[in-house]
Amino acid sequence: MKRLKASERKKKRYIGFFIHSEGEVDSKEFLREFFKVMRDFFGENLCSEMNPVLIYFKRNIGIIRCEHRYVDYIKVGLLLINKIGDRRVLCSTVGVSGTIKSLKSKYLNKIKFAH
Repeated sequence: MKRLKASERKKKRYIGFFIHSEGEVDSKEFLREFFKVMRDFFGENLCSEMNPVLIYFKRNIGIIRCEHRYVDYIKVGLLLINKIGDRRVLCSTVGVSGTIKSLKSKYLNKIKFAH
């Protein structure tokens, strides 16, 4: 099978986020709540077009990959999460980048040292 040219591939963006909560949140609980909110608010059709994938999640800091056209939708979905399990939480977007490396160097390292 022939590879797609770079101009034909879908462009991706990486969204860094932080979850403010009383304790650490489990990645499986976060994913369950995230996709529930996304499906309820945007519908399954649009959610599948966004193609959100959790790339990294540790100590309430995470990275989600999505298509470049839907970055704002993912940000809204993160803001709509107010409860994970039995804990009240607040998800805040830290930054958006085209590569994981630049996202980590620009935004996520600042959070790790601040908390």
